[in-house]
Amino acid sequence: MRPRISKLPYYARSAAVLLLQLRRGSRLRALALRGPISFRNGLSFEVSSFLDLLILKETIYDDVYRLSDLEGEGPKLIIDVGAGIGSFSILAASKFPRATVLAFEPYPPTFALLQANVTRNEVPNLEIHPLAVGTQESYSLRRTTQSATASAWAGSGSNRGEIVPVRGSSLDPFVPAGEVDLLKIDVEGGEIDVLESLATSLSRRVKRLAIEYHDHPVESSSTVARMLRGWGLVVTVTPDRYNPDIGYIDARSSSL
Repeated sequence: MRPRISKLPYYARSAAVLLLQLRRGSRLRALALRGPISFRNGLSFEVSSFLDLLILKETIYDDVYRLSDLEGEGPKLIIDVGAGIGSFSILAASKFPRATVLAFEPYPPTFALLQANVTRNEVPNLEIHPLAVGTQESYSLRRTTQSATASAWAGSGSNRGEIVPVRGSSLDPFVPAGEVDLLKIDVEGGEIDVLESLATSLSRRVKRLAIEYHDHPVESSSTVARMLRGWGLVVTVTPDRYNPDIGYIDARSSSL
């Protein structure tokens, strides 16, 4: 990952948070990106890049997907599309042990890390699937140079990187009857396709969505927000402070 000069203070603050929250024996391993790293909250992860560390910090300590909003609600079903190494889905499964958590990660090396992290953290209420969620039965992902977790749809962005074919599926076969308490989506530019894959009956059962959007090369934030408002949801768009092409969308039922 090529750091932006304007983000150097952010990287410094993030490093400070990680040093405080990691167990003492994990600090050197985090710097070397070798071996599992363990946090004071009891969670432990294998990582492959500095980006993985940032995602862990943003997910667990910045709560960018606002998982804490579910506290006191007794969620039953949480879905993680684009699970990466498991930072969100493992946190959700450990925080809400009575909920079922479904996680989808299509890129094989990243899925292997996800598997290892699920085993390491002993979260029996978490089900993982090596699939790309969307409208197609197969996809081509481009492995970027940033991280194994930063796989992107082939054709979006740079032409560099290995092309990896993966299986695709809609969520319908995996989601039982009843409401989805939270659907988190982070698919590096494929968020519109994920939303288009939701059957009408399923989209009406999603109480809240937390989406990381990517506006390059195609502006998705406005399209996603329009789709979600069309479903009758209250939508909040929060651009990233340092990069105008990315940000977060929170959408929830007006009854919440």
